[in-house]
Amino acid sequence: MHQPPTSARPEEADSAGWPAPVTTKAAAIDAARQRPLTWKTTVKRALVVELASFTCTFALQRLALGTKGWFAVVTAGLAGNAVTDSLPSGDAADAAVQFGMLTTAGFDTATAVGPPAYLLFRHRY
Repeated sequence: MHQPPTSARPEEADSAGWPAPVTTKAAAIDAARQRPLTWKTTVKRALVVELASFTCTFALQRLALGTKGWFAVVTAGLAGNAVTDSLPSGDAADAAVQFGMLTTAGFDTATAVGPPAYLLFRHRY
């Protein structure tokens, strides 16, 4: 039978022997004091997460388009993202830009309409 972990101090354990939240919080505070996050570390982590997000989005679009190339998908996505961020209600313009760039890159219209179409149905909060 699986035994719950025991607390270092019996007064900090509940009746089942699980450590009390106070010890967990104290351990987290101690760990934070030993290695505080600097703004450089925070920015680096944010950039890594953003890069991973874009990579996954473009990889999903590549799967939807059925292509092995990255260039057309990434350039269409980045150009569309720039249009979305610069125009009010830019999602429709984003879809049009991506569609135009993908058809110019050689994708047929039935295939190229798929990835930009999701932009018209997503919600920004």
